[in-house]
Amino acid sequence: MDGRLTPPSNQDGPYGFEPDSVGMFDSVEGATDGSVLSTATAKKLAMEAYTSSTNWLDSGVRVRWSNSLRAFNSQHPQGSKFLSREYAYRSTLYRPKTRTMVRKDEAATAAAFFSNEDVVSIQPGDPDDQKQVASAAMIQALLQYRLTQSIPWFVTVVGARQDAEVMRPADG
Repeated sequence: MDGRLTPPSNQDGPYGFEPDSVGMFDSVEGATDGSVLSTATAKKLAMEAYTSSTNWLDSGVRVRWSNSLRAFNSQHPQGSKFLSREYAYRSTLYRPKTRTMVRKDEAATAAAFFSNEDVVSIQPGDPDDQKQVASAAMIQALLQYRLTQSIPWFVTVVGARQDAEVMRPADG
């Protein structure tokens, strides 16, 4: 045990991130001459994929995310007339219903996920087999301990719900 309280990263191990290797790209798809994908070609493909995905995000999604986050923080969206110089000495109060809606959904999520003391419920496949019954009880106890003591389960679930609600852009 290496002393950390979280599970190992998916980047650890033989299939994790190795910056100077090509990884699982052993051959070029569609190539019939048995050619191998070089490291330079793999890096070029990765950069192209990153650039195109970033351009797509920047073209419209990131602005909507920013405006959603600003609404949650009770701020006017970017480009609003209330942020202009003409409105500099007027009231800056902005009370969207975003935070109220998100808090209400957080309460519903907490009630749904944490209404029972048991985080998981594990049943044996064959209730007549004493080994399966004992194994299911042991696995449930271990998971219960892990999910309540070493993982901030409540914060993780409610925080994920909040992120999903806040970053969901408004329709239209």
